[in-house]
Amino acid sequence: MQTKIYNIKDVNLIVGTKPITSLMGDGITITKREDDFTVTDDLNGSIIYNQSNNNTHSITIVVNPVSEDASYLKGLRSSGTLFPCYYENKITGDKQAFSGCVFQKSADKNASKEIKEISYTILVATALEIE
Repeated sequence: MQTKIYNIKDVNLIVGTKPITSLMGDGITITKREDDFTVTDDLNGSIIYNQSNNNTHSITIVVNPVSEDASYLKGLRSSGTLFPCYYENKITGDKQAFSGCVFQKSADKNASKEIKEISYTILVATALEIE
């Protein structure tokens, strides 16, 4: 797996249709899963390699639990619909769009003033190239 962590001050992130502005924590973590290989033997003793193309990613973010962003993300998660994501690194100019996104990990359901942050993990089906 290939993981990159982006400073929250250096990145613009849009989840669905909303720019996420209440990011907290160490950064936005984007992990690209790698192709997977399995090895099997057939009846004749030949070795067979099977490759599964895996272009999925995961995006982990942390937001303020009493923010407008937390309410929006909670509603989007409960809808169960697929949504796009987009990020842009303001320093390097790197851009990435993602489609077929869903929430992989449920965030804490009871956001209150005592909870200081809520973490969301988004599973991404496809990473799109942007030029």
